[in-house]
Amino acid sequence: MRKKYIFGKKLYISLLTMLVVLITTVATTFAWVGVFANSTFDQFEITIKSTRLDEYGLEISATGERGTFSNYINSIDIKRQILINWGYTPQELINDERIEMYFRNLEMEQCTTLPSVNNNQLISLGDFRNMYGDITTHLFKFDIYISAAKYYDSGNSSNYNLEAYINKDIMVGTKKNRDLFKPYTYPNNYISPYANNLGSVSLPEGYKFLKAGDTINNATLDSSTATRVAFEKYKVVDKYDVNAYSESDKPVSAVIYQQGYDYPVYDSINDIYDFGGILPDDINLATAYFNSIDSRYLSDNYKTISIPDEMYAIRGVESVTKDVIITDETNCLIDYSNPNEIISLSQMMKMTIYFWFEGWDADCFKAIAGSPVTLNIDLSAKNDTN
Repeated sequence: MRKKYIFGKKLYISLLTMLVVLITTVATTFAWVGVFANSTFDQFEITIKSTRLDEYGLEISATGERGTFSNYINSIDIKRQILINWGYTPQELINDERIEMYFRNLEMEQCTTLPSVNNNQLISLGDFRNMYGDITTHLFKFDIYISAAKYYDSGNSSNYNLEAYINKDIMVGTKKNRDLFKPYTYPNNYISPYANNLGSVSLPEGYKFLKAGDTINNATLDSSTATRVAFEKYKVVDKYDVNAYSESDKPVSAVIYQQGYDYPVYDSINDIYDFGGILPDDINLATAYFNSIDSRYLSDNYKTISIPDEMYAIRGVESVTKDVIITDETNCLIDYSNPNEIISLSQMMKMTIYFWFEGWDADCFKAIAGSPVTLNIDLSAKNDTN
């Protein structure tokens, strides 16, 4: 029995402060096929835009130090963090020109991560591993520090605690049509939870769920549905007290966001397929297609692949800790009703942001080859007083 879609708290709409992150990547091959899946990066910048129409809002920093909080972060500071995580040394990143040069040459591996869980809540992401099971750092990873901001003094003496939301269209992909080397047919025992509007998700007009017997010969895919963005949230500390964080600190909580749908759907208006998230092997097009065609080219042994049970138990579509589809009800990133996320004007929170191609995603196969993806993070702060 498939679990129903259950979404979180209602969105409080506010566009007081916006954090925009643009990362364009291009997948050049495909996942889980014996060769590395690489990406190149064409564009990256990060800014905050604030209307400052209200008294309070949001500000960020790349370091958390005094004098660095602002309505923007220099893209060089973020690129430097990504490169250091990648394995470059500070000595190699001696100037902006070197940083830009190295950054342009990065090649991303499609990979996966098994998070730690406590009481049905993601706590932290695990090591990222490529298809061979080797640890990889070939993904985007960087820290930001978030704090509440007071834009002007209205004379209101009430306290303010930050609340922040992310935009729904966090990953924007390229849409391309690809022929499959061999048609894929959904098994006869497959029944989509979207059939007859099962669960709490109603498909938009023009969308159809895929069902048993449906055969895919070619498909137009949105490459963003094969990517993930995750946030690890750390303890709240006094603003500017960067030393309150140490290398041994563990996140308080984490969330992994995905674009698209959990189960396979077809957008008949735009002629675009979404083959779902981390699905069981028999209805996961990426693994099923690999096992029927691509694995034959790995070796003479013809080995097949299967999603590990522990991975599916934590991040699979039937898990309560599954990757989160971004909706108006799931996009609250900082919730001041959570005791661990109370951020006043004199405090800050460190966040580690990850962006990668998810190798176990049903859309993460050769059809996304050469299709750019842009990560576009908008953080909006809702003013509230206690």
